[in-house]
Amino acid sequence: MIAVFLSLLSTGAIAGPGLQVALAPDAGSQAWWMHTTLVPGGDAVRGIPLREFDAGWCAADEITLDAFPAAIRTGGSWPLDRLDPVAGSPFALGGDFGAGEPLEVILGAYRTCSGETRNFLAVIAPERSDARVVQVESISADRAVFQYLRADPSAGFRIFSCMVCDDMGRLYLWNAASGKFEKQPYIDGTG
Repeated sequence: MIAVFLSLLSTGAIAGPGLQVALAPDAGSQAWWMHTTLVPGGDAVRGIPLREFDAGWCAADEITLDAFPAAIRTGGSWPLDRLDPVAGSPFALGGDFGAGEPLEVILGAYRTCSGETRNFLAVIAPERSDARVVQVESISADRAVFQYLRADPSAGFRIFSCMVCDDMGRLYLWNAASGKFEKQPYIDGTG
């Protein structure tokens, strides 16, 4: 994987400072997101120091469209611009969600100080002057991968990792008692 990353870096297929997107060149006709690795390098997310997210993180970045090569954003069989550009970023959502204050939900990638990379879900209360990080969860098993968000009619959101699957994504709903989003049980592709 390091060789793939260095090869992509030398060809300019990876974005500048911050999150790096490594695409495996040997993916063949398979979907690009199945062979994509996210490599975080930042020391803050939305201007918030990493220690406020997790003291064990040595690097983290929010996932943004700009981190992906232009060929993935606008070209090929499954371009990122297919993910409803009218709604804004497929990696961040804003709203009340029943919380009683504006919240921003973002997806990102982090690297622990021991070198492991994973995806994270973070919920930020941007209007607070302190304790802006409401919730942080690790949401991938063994590496940082492509994932995206969509608002759900239930006033929650869903996290997806496939652009063309029949999977309905993982549903998260706000729980006023805990003051956090809770992952709902996965039931037959509907939640």
